[in-house]
Amino acid sequence: MVNDSEIPTFHNCDPDDPEEHFLPAFTALPGMRGAPLLMPTEYWRLVSKRLWDLGYRQVEPPTLKYRPPVGRMDGFAVTGEWVPVDEPDTEEDRISQVVAKIGPGVRQALVDEIKRQEGEL
Repeated sequence: MVNDSEIPTFHNCDPDDPEEHFLPAFTALPGMRGAPLLMPTEYWRLVSKRLWDLGYRQVEPPTLKYRPPVGRMDGFAVTGEWVPVDEPDTEEDRISQVVAKIGPGVRQALVDEIKRQEGEL
């Protein structure tokens, strides 16, 4: 069972619980920026139960999985992303993907800052 301090995913939600069956689908909805859930988890539990009561059920295995953001999460401050289920989850792969999304100027500033800090250690 997912608690209110966790991001709902397929791994921490019970698909047989009407209040949790659809919770992962509401995580990082398209167009979301800055947080993985638009409303509190308790609201999405009600929506999940409503969909369940209307007869909706997951009938096919997911083709996407939710990937939390790289690094430390401070509560619900960062959205994360949905990726194909067969995409690797190693930390090195994830860091490479994040770095690939950074523009060249910011990337160089990041390298310079890391070098500066390593020189201070």
